Amino acid sequence: VNDIPEPIHNIQNPICHLSAFADPSRPKYLSLSFPPEVTVSAPILLSLCNENNQLDLKAPSRLFREAFLLALGIAMFSGNISGLNTKTALFKSIIQSDTIDKDEKLHLAMKSRAGGHTN
Repeated sequence: VNDIPEPIHNIQNPICHLSAFADPSRPKYLSLSFPPEVTVSAPILLSLCNENNQLDLKAPSRLFREAFLLALGIAMFSGNISGLNTKTALFKSIIQSDTIDKDEKLHLAMKSRAGGHTN
């Protein structure tokens, strides 16, 4: 209205508990998942999301995707920012042990034993 864009959400209520998903086999793609209460209060955001409250995005490059996820994770980090290091988990893992196939479990176990590196 009057060339003023409608806000995506109410800035008085920041978006919290956002989840980010990135598939290593698709280096430019990522999905942001919002809790239902966020999309209900933000009709424009709801119209951009799929039926699972996820916003699917394509970055110009893998590096851009990784930089975006890093910036988003730091912005949403609720701990002491000065305590961040390269081992800090900015997003909770969603991998469940019963959803990983046998070969992937073996690969993860080998990677763990090798200090994070596999041959």
